[in-house]
Amino acid sequence: MDLLFSLFAILFSGFLPAHGAELRDVDKFCFNITIPVNVTSNNFIFGLPQFSNNLDVTALNIEFNTRGVAATLNPFAGTHNETAAYQVAGTYCRPSHNKPSTLLLATHGATLDRYYWHFPYQSSKYSFVDFAVSKGYSVLFYDRVGAGESTMLNGYVSQIPIHVAVLEQLIQYVRSGSLSSYARGVTPKKIVLVGHSLGSMISNALLASANPTIADGAVLTGWSPNSGLLAGAPGIFAATQLKIANTANPSRWGAYDNGWLTAIDIYSCIQLFYKIGSFDFATAQLALASSWPISIMEFFTLFAMNFVSQSTIPVLFFTGSNDMMICQGDCNGVYANAVAPLFPKSVGFEAYIQPNTGHVLTTAYNATGGYKVITDYLKKNGL
Repeated sequence: MDLLFSLFAILFSGFLPAHGAELRDVDKFCFNITIPVNVTSNNFIFGLPQFSNNLDVTALNIEFNTRGVAATLNPFAGTHNETAAYQVAGTYCRPSHNKPSTLLLATHGATLDRYYWHFPYQSSKYSFVDFAVSKGYSVLFYDRVGAGESTMLNGYVSQIPIHVAVLEQLIQYVRSGSLSSYARGVTPKKIVLVGHSLGSMISNALLASANPTIADGAVLTGWSPNSGLLAGAPGIFAATQLKIANTANPSRWGAYDNGWLTAIDIYSCIQLFYKIGSFDFATAQLALASSWPISIMEFFTLFAMNFVSQSTIPVLFFTGSNDMMICQGDCNGVYANAVAPLFPKSVGFEAYIQPNTGHVLTTAYNATGGYKVITDYLKKNGL
């Protein structure tokens, strides 16, 4: 039951100095790309009545908050193998004047799109892409299918096994050299998976299910299956007050079916995603204005995934000290013990807590300070 609430909360989505690291204008080469992928995945079948209206969503929210729900709720009606073709929209960036040997393959979280990694506001303060490029890395950041400019999916179909299969295909695309024809002949020697929240779960699940050496390293931010302090998790769930996305914003999401949901307003998002006093309110406004719905099956299928990996690659877990999603606003003393069992064989495993930061890491005032922790970790581990 604790895992149920903890995983849902995460969907919405030793200390170094709290200040940011200085970042000047970055000389980089970027291009947008659409990557066709054909994936086969063992998909779960939605087994509950589909939502007719927001009252149905509210009833499900109440059920999640009911004692004993884990013993009574079965959201699936079996599984089936499915092969499908998708178009994945992404952006590739690298330094203009060198050819990086390591590529960071970045997967965003729920309610977000790929610009989580390259926030379109005061990029010198908030862009992870610009910071990574300034340190000599190339970055491929993409929209998960169902979000942004990638293929739209049915909300009762879009789920973690599909996202995992797409990520695996993207790795193969890069390894095959297909990206090099667009990237001025650059084919990276090493690939590091970088994820946030749901994107970290997808990356983690891939490393637990596929060839454990499919990537050369991983940075998993805003993710832990159980950080211990879960007494308030049902209240966190209720605070989202999810609504059917096409009713909340018909002009933007009118084409989405009723299986796609969104949070009620900006203040519920701030409560769950941010630490008060550690962010610019304008960034929260912009993030909400550019947000995307989450699918009900992206939530449910999390509980069916295996996250324990036998991979030996270096893995950095990274979260904000005040992440309301995974440790009820205080991650100190609980985070490292919660994530270490996921990669028992990782060489170079570390768990880091970024001070004065909530769940959303890329719009905190000290974002670039966190980015330095990440790139220093990669350099230290030969990546």
